[in-house]
Amino acid sequence: MAGKTTEINKAIRLREELGSSYFGGTVALPHPVSPLPIATFVSVILLKHPIEWDTDGNKVDLVILVAIEKNNAKVFQLWNYLGKIIQDATFVERLKRHPTFDYFIQELSQILD
Repeated sequence: MAGKTTEINKAIRLREELGSSYFGGTVALPHPVSPLPIATFVSVILLKHPIEWDTDGNKVDLVILVAIEKNNAKVFQLWNYLGKIIQDATFVERLKRHPTFDYFIQELSQILD
């Protein structure tokens, strides 16, 4: 797994060199520059205190790391779903009040219905 972690890390850093993955508000959506030969995954990190994300001084406290597997067009729909939850202006605030995985999934399900 260490080799895969290094590959993912390099791909994400390369993407950040092309431009910040800061999404707006206090949210960042880091992701590799292109699909990788790994299983698709999403990691959600809710920080207690915002951190400076990029050279523009944008601060984030919600980081949603996304890696999409190669040769699976269906999982690209994941970007549409994530876009919907991030566009919900109160989503991040609700998640801060209830910072659990179960609550995140519950909110995600409601927004996508």
